[in-house]
Amino acid sequence: MAYQAQVEMVYSLTELSAGYGNTPVLDRLSWELTRGSFFSVLGPSGSGKTLFLKVLAGLVPPTLGSVLVHGNRLETMGRSELAIFRSKLGMTFQKDGLFDSLTCLENLLFPLSERGVSRTKEAQKKAEKALDEVGLAGQGALRVFEMSGGMQKRLGIARALLFSPEVILYDEPTAGLDPVTARSIYQLILDMKSLHGMSVVMVTSDVKAAFLCSNRIGLLWKGRFEMAGSVAEVKASQNEAVSQFFHARLQGPLTENFDR
Repeated sequence: MAYQAQVEMVYSLTELSAGYGNTPVLDRLSWELTRGSFFSVLGPSGSGKTLFLKVLAGLVPPTLGSVLVHGNRLETMGRSELAIFRSKLGMTFQKDGLFDSLTCLENLLFPLSERGVSRTKEAQKKAEKALDEVGLAGQGALRVFEMSGGMQKRLGIARALLFSPEVILYDEPTAGLDPVTARSIYQLILDMKSLHGMSVVMVTSDVKAAFLCSNRIGLLWKGRFEMAGSVAEVKASQNEAVSQFFHARLQGPLTENFDR
């Protein structure tokens, strides 16, 4: 009998529901992420993609079901357990969340200070190394408002990687960028995954990028994954909603209730 290596489960969601106020968005969603995977989340506007990331980050609690992280329930973690969990998690945001009034370097020194790494040579060295890794070497004195959109995205990634996370969540990492710059950011994301070996969950509207980067893809629709599988499985899917989305067809179940 051939030996099969045990697959380590990072996240496991079972029959999970979540929303804002009394409005449910995710509805009895089940999903798993294995260690080292690159999972891309796609779906129509308003399908709950960003909410899904917020649930994974522990920013929005589920109303039903559970979020297991390495087998431990996220929603019942105590303060110290949450601190450990968050120290192993990196996240970027659609609008970057950078401090416009600070320099490139100061945007990295601030979270280092918040985590107890004082503004010493150690912090300076760590921040400069992070900038170098994402292609911003020598740009530490630039203020955020002086940086191009692509540079700001790179800075956001550097900040998310500061503490060598085990998992990184990307929310539309190339929003607002031209195709060439966007491609360079996706390549950077792949390079950083290869360098640091983390698991990745990425929300994107770019189908080509999802095919390029991911080993698994999910289409989020009506509160759950209509399909989650490998790139080959998604491309070959006969599911009407999946086929419509990934072939950008105007007619199909995704748009049946739209006025055109």
